[in-house]
Amino acid sequence: MKSLRFMVMAFFVAVPLFLGAQNPETEEAGETAIARRYHEWALDALLEGRSAEALAALERGADYASVSSDLSYFLALARFMEGRSRFSALEACRQALETDRWELYERKEAQYLEAVLLVTLRFYEEALKVLERWDDSTAHYWRLRALKGLAHAGNPGTAGFGTDADQSFLNAMALAMDRFPRDPYIVRLLFEYAAAKDRPGESRALVDLALRRLPVLITVVDSLPFALANSPDLAYMAAPFIRDREEARRYVAAYRASEEQPNPESIPAALNLGLINGKQAVDELFARPYQWKTRLRAAPQEGFKGLDDTTGGIHPKTLQLVRPIEKDLILVIRDLLRSEDELEYLKRNLLVFSGVITEDRDKDGIVETETWYLNGMQREYRYDADQDGVPDITVHFAQGLPSRAEITIPLANAEDMVMNGQGRQVLLHWEQYPAVLEAALEGARYLPRPLDYFYAPVSFIQLVPGAPDYPDLAEPLPFLTGRSLLSFAAVLERPSGEFENALERIELSGGIPVKSTVYARDILGVERKAAETEFRQGRPFIQHIDLDLDGRMETIRRYDPADAYVLLLSESDWDGDGMYEYAETRQSDGTIKKSWDLNRDGIRETEQ
Repeated sequence: MKSLRFMVMAFFVAVPLFLGAQNPETEEAGETAIARRYHEWALDALLEGRSAEALAALERGADYASVSSDLSYFLALARFMEGRSRFSALEACRQALETDRWELYERKEAQYLEAVLLVTLRFYEEALKVLERWDDSTAHYWRLRALKGLAHAGNPGTAGFGTDADQSFLNAMALAMDRFPRDPYIVRLLFEYAAAKDRPGESRALVDLALRRLPVLITVVDSLPFALANSPDLAYMAAPFIRDREEARRYVAAYRASEEQPNPESIPAALNLGLINGKQAVDELFARPYQWKTRLRAAPQEGFKGLDDTTGGIHPKTLQLVRPIEKDLILVIRDLLRSEDELEYLKRNLLVFSGVITEDRDKDGIVETETWYLNGMQREYRYDADQDGVPDITVHFAQGLPSRAEITIPLANAEDMVMNGQGRQVLLHWEQYPAVLEAALEGARYLPRPLDYFYAPVSFIQLVPGAPDYPDLAEPLPFLTGRSLLSFAAVLERPSGEFENALERIELSGGIPVKSTVYARDILGVERKAAETEFRQGRPFIQHIDLDLDGRMETIRRYDPADAYVLLLSESDWDGDGMYEYAETRQSDGTIKKSWDLNRDGIRETEQ
């Protein structure tokens, strides 16, 4: 939800800018003043709702990042809030810290943003190093997020966490709950952690402490600052741990009565406790269009505690406002339904569903996959493996089957990702999934033989028997490289390195070139065969060339069979009489001897 993201960003930057505007100092000249002006333009555009223009102004002003940390920090925040690559946001944030010239913001704010980005990108150890110098509630919250991520990393996506990481998380949680007993966001992490455990015995003492404090944590207290006012969502999060069923019912019922649109995550608790029946649960699950608001833990003095990404938004193709539904939520509700009629009702809703189903595969609170449906048919699937905010795989569907995909081949390491972007993108088309029709990478087009090369990034399951298929990511994900594409290609098409604006078409056998043909356009725009090369054992052997594109191959080249791409002889017949008037011959010492047949007698008597 981009508008919400930018509203939050405006909340962060408006107060510092207002304070800076009251400074009576004379405006500086030079690059610092220019950087400040770019910041003002961006903020004005932001506050007027022109988010794209705000980000564009900051990108243009990036040339002045070396004189203004404020500009780089604002750019990092804008990229993060606008859903751009989190690697690019991290790069801008680190630029701000390296420049270390602040007017409107503080270094601490940029360090908090750096920690948030590192946790989001799963660089947990780095995030802990950044946070170790701070001791406020925000630092403790993100430290817990990092430790919780490390606990999950032992076996992502399951309840089996690493023992050492578990103990580190629980020790840090005990300290945080002691230091900040009224902070509901810390307790939220505890409930999320305990809910993911098969046997939450290790955390039971902390959970019991949180349950004793629950009435205080979920009640509105006007005297507390905004960031700590209340967290009514804790009522349904705590329900599975409350031993007294009637007490749990009271908490969940009170929460749902107080909210005009209860968070869908409260549906399982309400259904399990008998507050709603199965049909009501399904109706509430599919109620749309609307988007619930994420409660933000975001005060200027506290940094970015609850600044989590929202998963709702505008689909770029349909421009339809949708509310995402979590895959795990569908599965939990399915398992709680008490009759075949209720299960059938859930299936019927899925058969006509238009919207997006999301999935948090590693249970770190950040969505990695999105599956878009239109009237029960898959339209698009996205998977963001590194959680940088940019899909690594996007699969498009036609009639319920994958038809094409954009796949990013990642760069070598995280540092390359930060400095050089997202990696190389493969555009792939299937003729009959999973058989690949063609693929394109870095200007080259790979054409495999029919039904010869298979690439299946997703398989299909049914969330409910009889319901539409749901794409399930292959484990492990098939690794795609230029070499694998080449090895299965029957034909490789790529821009010619010899002719401008020409296409080279290489016929292959087992990845080894057999024949190459170059097509170019003459001055009239007519496409002609410009060159043809025959290969032996993958090396060029003989080549015919039409250098003037008159339709006649007037030049012939012969290559050294023992040394790839070493030209031994080049002969040209310019007038088409069958005799080669000009030649270039490679000598044994590597020099080139040129010779001409000036009198057209078939003997090249002039040499150079």
